[in-house]
Amino acid sequence: MGTVLLPKPLPEAKSDLPHERPSGVPLHHSDEAGKSSHRVAVPSKPEESELKSAQKELKGELTKLDNLEEEQRKTQRVENLARLSQKENEDEARSQKNAGSTSKKRKFVADGVFNAELNEFLARTLGEDGYAGVEVRVTPIRTEIIIRATRTREVLGEKGRRIRELTALVQKRFGFP
Repeated sequence: MGTVLLPKPLPEAKSDLPHERPSGVPLHHSDEAGKSSHRVAVPSKPEESELKSAQKELKGELTKLDNLEEEQRKTQRVENLARLSQKENEDEARSQKNAGSTSKKRKFVADGVFNAELNEFLARTLGEDGYAGVEVRVTPIRTEIIIRATRTREVLGEKGRRIRELTALVQKRFGFP
């Protein structure tokens, strides 16, 4: 079934008036005996104004709490954004640091590929002239390519013309300055 709400009796208090009960509710006369009536205690005017002022205070406090919660949310959001931007800056700094330097493995592989391609190129162009191999020396100042051949005069050409042509071809093909 449903919940039944019953009126709460007022506390018993002594009354000096002869026509009232001790509870403060007036006595009913015999002419009203057949009628059933419920009387509700209505607060007096000063109590109503106190209730209204208390309600206003509560509303004011609720708005203050809402404002504080909103400020906390905004503060947390700003802190989260600051953390994210700091993390992005750290990641960017790491990537820039790593972008300038290649790993040892990558450099080793790149050197191996370069040596293989250079060896193949020189074997095709100098195969008839007794090409025997190539040696590459890399220094901070320059890269030296030493060609080994059985007939060095044919590799050098007249007055070093052929070796200059080969040097230009290697520089162009492999991107040397």
